[in-house]
Formats: sequence, C-alpha cells, structure tokens
Amino acid sequence: MKSRYSLRACLLAAGLITAQAVAFAQTDLLWSGTTGSFLDASKWSPSMVPGVTEIATINNGGTATIEAGAGTFSLSGLRLGVTQGSQESGHVIMNGGTLNLGGSAGDPKAVIGFSAKLSTFIMNGGTIFFDGPDQFPGSYSDDGLNGLDWEVGERGLGRFEMHNDAKFFGGDDLKIGANGAGRGSVLVDGNAHLALGSGISVSEGGPTAEDQVMVIAGNARVDSGNSLGAGNPNGSTDEGYLTMAAGADSTGRLTVQDNAILNFRRLSARQGNSYITVKNRGQIHIFDLLQGDGTTPEKRPAETGPNSTFVSQSPGYGELVLQDDAVMTVNSDPASGPTKGLGISAPRDSGNAAGTAKLIVRDRASFSVVQNLEIGTGSADTSDGTLTVIGPNAKLNIGADLKLAIDLDDQPTPGKGTINPVITGASHSVINVAGVAKIANGTLRVKLDGYAPSGGESYTLIKGGTVTGPFVATDFSEAVLGDGLSWKVEYTADSVLLKVDGMITKPTISASRNADGSLTITYTGTLVSSDTANGTYTAVAGAAGGTYTVPANVAAGAKFYRSQN
Repeated sequence: MKSRYSLRACLLAAGLITAQAVAFAQTDLLWSGTTGSFLDASKWSPSMVPGVTEIATINNGGTATIEAGAGTFSLSGLRLGVTQGSQESGHVIMNGGTLNLGGSAGDPKAVIGFSAKLSTFIMNGGTIFFDGPDQFPGSYSDDGLNGLDWEVGERGLGRFEMHNDAKFFGGDDLKIGANGAGRGSVLVDGNAHLALGSGISVSEGGPTAEDQVMVIAGNARVDSGNSLGAGNPNGSTDEGYLTMAAGADSTGRLTVQDNAILNFRRLSARQGNSYITVKNRGQIHIFDLLQGDGTTPEKRPAETGPNSTFVSQSPGYGELVLQDDAVMTVNSDPASGPTKGLGISAPRDSGNAAGTAKLIVRDRASFSVVQNLEIGTGSADTSDGTLTVIGPNAKLNIGADLKLAIDLDDQPTPGKGTINPVITGASHSVINVAGVAKIANGTLRVKLDGYAPSGGESYTLIKGGTVTGPFVATDFSEAVLGDGLSWKVEYTADSVLLKVDGMITKPTISASRNADGSLTITYTGTLVSSDTANGTYTAVAGAAGGTYTVPANVAAGAKFYRSQN
C-alpha cells in the first residue's frame, strides 16, 4: 500500500473524520459457524450473505468454504484472525467461483493472520480479482483502485496457498510477514497463476527471529509487475518488485522449484538475510511485464524503470542459488544508475553501502543478463559480492560488462568483488562476457571440491569481449595442490585462464640391510608404517630428512613401510 491514503489516515487520527466515514458505511459480518458455506447467510452475524459492502471477519477458528459452483460474487473486505496477540483465527477454503474483493473505493486491505494463532486462506480453484486489477489498463503508475495489500502474517500467523488451476489477480502487493511481529508463508503450486501489479515482499520488516517463506512449485506461474499477468495489455503496475529481507535482523526465504516460473520487474534485498533458491527446472526472469509475456527471450523486453540489486544495505546477507537445471534471465536497463543489469552487493539507490551477497551457479543451471553483472559495487567497505561457479556444466552469459568492485562510472569502489570458481574436475564452466570483464579491482578465490589436479590442467575462467586486469588479489587457501604443483593465472586480451603448473612428484622408497641387522630406509615424501600389508598406515615417529634406520630388534619382526605425498 502506498502513501495515497496518508492524508485520510492523518484526518482519522485527528478525529476530523470517523472510521465509519473512511469505511463508507461498510458492514462488518462475523462468522458464527464452525464449518459451512461462505455464502450461507445463517453462518454470519448479522444473518446475511456477504456482499459488496460487507467486510467478512472470521475470528472463532471456523472454516468457511467457497464451493466450486459459487458463481461470481463481490465482497468489500476479508479479515481472518484480526486481534494481535489473541487466540483468534479464521480459515477460508476456496474451491471455485469468482470473487471480486476490494473493488470499491474505500475498501480495506485483506488480513490473513493478525493474531497469535494460525489463520489460512486456501485456494483449490476459483479466481480472485483483488483491488481492481483491471481498472487502469496499461498504466505504469497505479497500484490498484485503493492501493490494497494482501497481507499474510502481518502481525500474527498467516498462510496463503494456491493449488490446481486457482487464479489471483491483484492491483497492489502480496506481503508476507511485513511486520517483525508476524510470520507468513505462501505456497503456489499445481497450475495456479498469481499476478500482482505492484510487488511481492518476503520479510519486509524486522527485527524478528521468524523466517518468512514463499514457495512456488509445480507448473505454477507468478507475475509481479502486471496486475493481470505478464503480457496482458489491460493490466497495470507501479513497480513490479520482488523484495526479500528489507529490515535488519529479518529473514526471507524464496524457493522456485519443479517447473514453476517467477517473472518480475525488479529484484531488491536490503538489510537482513535473504535466501533465494531456484532448483529442478524452475525459472526466474526480470523484464518489463507490461510489454512482454516472458515465454521466450524475445518476449522479455528491457525493464527501463527500477533497477535490480541483491543486498544493497548493511548489515545484510544474501544467497541467490541456481542449481540443477534452473534458469535465470535479466533484462534490466534503467535510464540512469547506480546499477544496470544485476547488482550483487550493489547500490539500489545512490550512496547505498551494500552488504554481503552471493550468486551461486551450479550443476546445469543457466544465468544470463543482457546488461552488466556488477559485483561488490556498494559505496562502503561493507560491500562484499561473490559470483561462485561450481563444476563444468553451468552456463553463464553477460551481455555487457562484468564489473568487480567497479561502479557504473568505471571508478573503483571500496568493497570487494570476487570470482569464486569451485573446481570439481578436469574442466570448468566459463563466464562469457560480451563486453569488458573489468576485474582489476576484483579478487579471484579458487576452491577444489573432490578433485586433485595432477598437473597440466587449464581452465578458461572468463572469456571476453576484452579483459582489463589482472585481479588485485588471488586466494588459493581452499585449493591446496600436491607437491610439485602450483597455480598460475594467465591473462590474454580476451580471457582469463587458470593453469596447474608442474607435475606431481611421486614418492620413492628403498631399503638396505645393515651388518648389525638394522634396516636403513631411504625415501622421499612421508614415511608411514603398518603392522599388516593392508592395515592402517601412520607416520613413522622420528622419520625425517629422507633416511630412517629401523633397529635390529624391530627389523626382525613383521613391519610394513611405504612412502606417500
């Protein structure tokens, strides 16, 4: 909800208008049943079917069901479990029908879970039009008729689920745990479709020890940035954000899995802790949802308004993980800075310090951005961004520049931008950069995972375009090589190569019997021994310098020696 109602709120606080005037003579209906039909008048007090001027409230722990054959009906407002800190709760199951909710001027926001006991709204089917999503066709400056939020767990416990072919179209926001006092969770799966004009926030407020959670699964599609769904010319938007943690000491978790798709115009994570995981064949795409439906790269036109950054303030921490066969694309080209493309630990607004953020691409996952990938470009030394690439099969394509601790004006920033290849075999994934790989203020940190190089390996880490280097620092503390081997970083005009120089020195061992019965062992590497040939070998105490003499009384018995690196 935006600030368009701030004057009304001030007048109300001053006593200049009444709550009844703000509500436009809406009628509060209280659910009095345990279970039953939402449209059964006898279940409500006063006894009437909720309609366009009624606010339906369920506080008694009961469950109202909207049947598959409910038809089309309208409602002013919906509140489930409305008293903070109380044991009130309410539940709605929607199996079908079409609900027009909050479609009149002055209607209130929806509340799902304001109390200490869990309230739920479960859509197994049907369609909801919330806050006039069709009222401003093609507009980039409207957030629904009333600027209403679909609040899940704002100051209490709330859960919202969409299954099967359920559809939800909202003019403004979906907010999950928007206040530090609450906890919200959202699940969208099956073939469900959720579309919001203004945005989705997962853990907007803090501090709180509770995680706010959203899972998009199955074949579901979620669109943020077009109130009627990506590509629909009759929808509207005013931002189209996906905002993860925004407040200090808050945590937001988003998972996109199976074949689900999430489309949005802007990525934002500020303070707090943000975790985004895209797995299986899940997809996330950033583009202008009013102009394209996102089904192909050609139908993901550039977003020219708000920018996209991940952890723009300090303290903040975030991980964006692409795994399995996940896909992420970015087409974000705002008219001005401070970020174009995607920023990992980068400023959302000029002067933002930025925190710690990681983009991790592994398995067969694919990441592509039409513009820049900007890493560690915040205005303070708290900015710490990392691109981690794991294994040989990930696909990474940057359409313009790769910037490591270099701002949009090509000036060095005080933070840290790191490329972190995690090598698992004899080959490794390449970061393809169509523009310039600007790495001269960046760090290379190499890690070995389950693989021991034998010498002669060569890995192309970055392929340009052009490369402006070298790295300002290299770190091989997690990539210790065997004796005789060393790492070497080579720079060409259009590439960065990581090579393993040298050859592993194989250990040697020989022995000779002395006249007194003792045994002199000559070796390279480390001398180890065991009481049996296939037993556990441990280092020989006192063995150093390449020779070791076994006393005659020991040499006469059974003892097995070998050398190893």
